This record gives sequence, structure tokens and C-alpha cells, in this order.
Amino acid sequence: MENNELIYVVINAALYVGLFLFLLLQKQKSTIAIFLASVWSVSAIFSIYYYVFLYSTKYGAQVNPITLLPFIYLFVLVFAFFLPAINIKDKSIHQVTGNYHFLRAIAILAILINILPFIENVIYAMSNATTNMGTFADQYGSEDKYDHLSNISRTFYRYSTYLRVVLPIILFYFLQFYEKNKILVIGLLMSVFSPIIGSLNAGSRFVMVTDVLYFVVIYLLFKNTIDKQIRKKIIKVFSIGGSLLAVVFVAITIFRFANNKADDIWVWVSLYAGESFLNFNSEMWDLTQFTDGDNSIYLIRHWLGEYHSNIRSSEFLAMKVPIRTFVFYTFVGNFYMDFGKYITFFIIVLLSCYFYMKSRKCSTNTPIHILMLLGLYFKMLASGFTFFTYVNNQETVPYSLIIIFFVYLSSKQKRT
Repeated sequence: MENNELIYVVINAALYVGLFLFLLLQKQKSTIAIFLASVWSVSAIFSIYYYVFLYSTKYGAQVNPITLLPFIYLFVLVFAFFLPAINIKDKSIHQVTGNYHFLRAIAILAILINILPFIENVIYAMSNATTNMGTFADQYGSEDKYDHLSNISRTFYRYSTYLRVVLPIILFYFLQFYEKNKILVIGLLMSVFSPIIGSLNAGSRFVMVTDVLYFVVIYLLFKNTIDKQIRKKIIKVFSIGGSLLAVVFVAITIFRFANNKADDIWVWVSLYAGESFLNFNSEMWDLTQFTDGDNSIYLIRHWLGEYHSNIRSSEFLAMKVPIRTFVFYTFVGNFYMDFGKYITFFIIVLLSCYFYMKSRKCSTNTPIHILMLLGLYFKMLASGFTFFTYVNNQETVPYSLIIIFFVYLSSKQKRT
């Protein structure tokens, strides 16, 4: 049985690697889709390592056997969700348009919200970096992980996290006019780094991973709209900033690894990077009890008075389903936990069709509100190999949609 399971896990990885190679060999390439397929491929390859060195010996006997059909189901839906990204070809976008003055007002407001949390987070990070790097890892899961922020800063920080989808797009929009917006661009750079620094201070690495992946996608979207010299500066700034943040990232990884007393750090890394495929197959697939929206759309149910909180609760979900609710199942798995295989299939296909129609509007002159809508999609796809990216911060979606709506209305008045 174990030999068959390993074969199925290898086949699963081969499907994603095959998608990556297929996209790579296309004449009309989509670098965005190629990049995202490479991310999913790496995750699927890690799942082989995880299966061989940990899963088969520690977890395999506790869950259902791994079979081929769940992997096929998952790949079909992931491939369907890739179609909007595949449709955006290289060099299809040459200018991003919008109401310059309205977008500038949003940018200034975002910068003002982020100044205080950014300063306090940087001071705290530098203090720990020079005294005890283990403090970063110790904060993970702690109820007082944001106590280093003042009360007003905590409020500003919370709202700044709701801007994580639209703010990088606004940043790259103003990079089209860098020479007359240098100070604004610096402020926006500070604003997009602020949530990452805050999450690292709280002992979490996930925000950094997903935001970096998202930044790469947005950069590729805007690549042909920005002067070549500006692109070089962007790469330099993000390389320096990323290197500094990587020090904290690695420190958290090392200390968390030591605390977990694992034998092999790569096994431990592979658990995070590749477990979702195996968890979906062995735990999620045969589920007969579901959470009815309390997992992936709990905020809507909270607004309707059908869910007790505006915060996702793994403990509450665990009372409704007989599986672990705190591990990765891919973004498909989050919907599956709520609705089962048939409704989930319909939801993913429907979302893919909607975003595919939006992707067709990516042309020489692309309205910025279209890219903001697609930003919601790319955020899901970039981190979807783990879980539904909005599952723990669902306010991001309505706040983003409100901003997108007003950006759309403003674009009817004047475009630049």
C-alpha cells in the first residue's frame, strides 16, 4: 500500500511539473502563469519529500490511505483556476490607467495609517535583532504578540493589513510616474513592508512568504509599464529589504525548528511547503460532515447572524468536522470543508470564469481597477498551495472591494 501511495504522490507532483513545462514551452508565454506554476510545482515536489521522510511513518496509519482520484480532482480545479493567469500574456499591458488624483489621495491616506506602526515595528525588530533573535519565534501564537505597539498603532496596523491586496498595485501605478512621485513611492514602499515586519515580529513567516510571491506577480503585471532604470531600482530595493527581512525569517525558522525537536530541518520545511496535497487526499476527500461556510466565508455568515464571531476559530470548526482544522489543505480544501466536492467544484469554476473575463480586459491600456480585482485572484492563487489566503483575514476582501468600487467610479471622471 505504501508503494502505491508513493506512486500517487509522485504522479501528483508530475501533474504540476507538467503544467509548468507546458506553460514554459508555449510560444505566447505568460510569465506570471509560469512563475505561479513553478511555485505549485515546488510545493508538490516537497510533498514527496514530506511523504517519504515523515508522513508515511508518523501520520499514514492515522488517516485514510492516499489514492489517485483526490489528486486528479484537485489538479483539475487548480488548472481551471490557472486559466485567467494563463490568459495574461507577456507584454499585453503597456500602461495602467486611473484617476491619478484620487489614487494619490488613497496612497497618502495609506501612508499616514502606516507611519506609526512601521516605526514601532522597526524599532522592536531592531531591538530583538541586536539582543535576542529567539524572541521573534517565541511570539508565535502569543496573545500579547502585538503588545509592543501602542493602542493607536495597533488600530492603524489592523487596518493596514486590509490594504495588502490593493496597495502594491497602487505602488506600481505610481512607479509609472516615478520622477514626480519619489516621496510618495518611498511612503508606499514603507506601507507594503509594514505588515511583513509586523508579522515577523509576531513570529509568523507566512505573511512574508505570501506577500513576496504576490509582489513578484504584481511586478510581472507592471513590468512593461515601468522604465527599465526604475525596474532595476525596484529589484535593488526589494533585494536589500528582502535580505534584511530574510535574516529574521531564518531566525524564526531555526528557533521554531529547535523547539519542535525535529530530526531534519528539511523534513520540517517540507511539512509546511507540501503537506496540503497529502492532507487534502487523506483527510478532506472522504469528509461527510461539513462546516457550511463557517470556514471560508464565516464573515458573511457573521454579518447574517449565523456565525458567532468575525474571527475564524479552529476549535469551533473542530466540533463540526472530524479532521484537523489547523493544517493546510490548499485553497480548494477550505471550500471543500465548507461545501463538499460538488459545490466546491462549481464555486472554483465560477470564480475562474469571472476572473477569466476580467483577464481579457488586460490590454495595452488597462484600467487599474481591473488589476485590483485580479489582485484578489492572484493573491488566492499565489498562496493557494497552502490554504485560502483570506481565511484568517476576511475583512481584506470587503475593504478591497470598497476601494476598487470607488477607484472604478473615479476612473469614469478622469484617467491618467
